[in-house]
Amino acid sequence: MTTISQMADLIGKHICKQSGLESELKKICFGVEVIMVMAISIIITIVFGAVLGMFAETLIMIASVFLVKFLIGGPHLSGFFRCLIYSVTLILVGAWLCHIYPVWLNQDIAWLLGLFVLTILIGMRLLPSYRTLERKQVITRKMVVGLMMFCYTILFIYGPNLFYAGALIGISISILNTSTVGVNFTKWLEQITKQGGAVQ
Repeated sequence: MTTISQMADLIGKHICKQSGLESELKKICFGVEVIMVMAISIIITIVFGAVLGMFAETLIMIASVFLVKFLIGGPHLSGFFRCLIYSVTLILVGAWLCHIYPVWLNQDIAWLLGLFVLTILIGMRLLPSYRTLERKQVITRKMVVGLMMFCYTILFIYGPNLFYAGALIGISISILNTSTVGVNFTKWLEQITKQGGAVQ
């Protein structure tokens, strides 16, 4: 059976051959593989969200979670299928919380959630793959995420709606998943599903 990695290698070789970038083969193949994995993950998540009647909520979760993950990183499980299941589950839980937000997310809880998550963000260290960044870059990225969290908290408090609730929940989930507790939880999941530690 052809794997995603093998397909990415074939596509990468074709791209290199057409563009004359044979010296960059490994980088291009890796980039193609990452794009393929992300595309498959997003499509599967959207399909599950639509089937469960949470299409809009799922789109909001995907946008907010992946944006924050791009800025400050996030832990993941080794192995495509385990990482896929974890990501889909995390986003669908967020979509469900967004779907039922009128039941539990009021202005007071939004304030508390915003303050709690911002406190975690301030003291949080970025994951190993992001530690090559300069201190100024790390501070800038954390400030951007913190500003997003603050803005959506304020927007939700003064005009609660599905989009603001979803953005607030999605950003919170992504930050909590990148915190020490989130990373340790991911490592624990890695250990009970396969020998070894979580890939970061």
